[in-house]
Amino acid sequence: MTSYYDIIGNELIDNKNNKYELKELTKKKYFGLYFTANWCGPCRKFTPKLIEFYNKTKNFEIIFISLDTNENEFNEYFSKMPWKSLPFNNEQSS
Repeated sequence: MTSYYDIIGNELIDNKNNKYELKELTKKKYFGLYFTANWCGPCRKFTPKLIEFYNKTKNFEIIFISLDTNENEFNEYFSKMPWKSLPFNNEQSS
């Protein structure tokens, strides 16, 4: 049986480049995948609202999956996010 780890991988980072395992981070938690990019105006307006929700919620994790075209854009946008992300060069997010 295919798991979501098989689909998106198990390696995550935070915005300080610390590494985490998806399997451990989401154990006994709900989680959502947030597909967004620095260049997306409506997404940039929504992200602060999602951050507010995330900071109030205890049993929910968000995983950022970047649609940015370069790593500098990814880093700039991700630096404002409190959750974890697939690394920019993750082949599952390509």
